Amino acid sequence: MQVCGRVSRIWSPPAGSKAPHRIVLTDQSGSLDVVHWLPNPPAADIGDVMEVKGQVQVYNDQVQLKLLNPENVSILK
Repeated sequence: MQVCGRVSRIWSPPAGSKAPHRIVLTDQSGSLDVVHWLPNPPAADIGDVMEVKGQVQVYNDQVQLKLLNPENVSILK
């Protein structure tokens, strides 16, 4: 699935944690968490517009998009 939205939140886990990095994208329909375990997170800032392609999954009853490949991210600013 491919989505586009404005970055409203960026969260990185503490060093040594197994938790994913999380980027929250927001548009007029709501918000979506984009999660990934990539060693080099996308260079996004709050307010950037991002287009992301990934795998839809449900975790703790929340829909999220799992980013598997850094090439599937475009920062449109």
